[in-house]
Amino acid sequence: MEKTSARRRFLKSVTAIGGAASFPVPTLAAEAHAQHGVRAPSQTYMYLTQPEVAFVEAAVARLIPADELGPGAKEAGVAYFIDRQLFGGWGTMAKMYRQGPWPEGTPQQGYQSPLTPQQVYRIGIGEVNAHCAKQYGNSFSALTAAQQDEVLRGLDGGKIELEAVRSQFF
Repeated sequence: MEKTSARRRFLKSVTAIGGAASFPVPTLAAEAHAQHGVRAPSQTYMYLTQPEVAFVEAAVARLIPADELGPGAKEAGVAYFIDRQLFGGWGTMAKMYRQGPWPEGTPQQGYQSPLTPQQVYRIGIGEVNAHCAKQYGNSFSALTAAQQDEVLRGLDGGKIELEAVRSQFF
């Protein structure tokens, strides 16, 4: 009976520690800063260049805008999350088989390309900005909200052709 009691105490303490460890401390810090009119410390981008940051922030702001229910993707730091993913092993496809061949796959087969996510973002952003400059005379981030929506719909629907990456995949 003593063993069972010790196990229960151990499980309770581990559960309590696990719950405390997963408590959203950065969120609390951000809320505290907001309540006192102080901005949370800015984060540094690790992979994306400044024009790429402007593109990603503009795109995520259009895809998930802030509303009366809460912050949008830009305010929630989605661009920083994407940057960190691109900077790490996922961005370089460190744990993926990369030896080809690279035939055109079906949508059910998922990602089929020799390009890493880092390359897809870098090339894709460059090509979309080039399309926007040709079509509208400005980069994606400098377009109006309606123009940005039009570009995003064009990419999603395959109406905007990119040379190096498939627009629907990007």
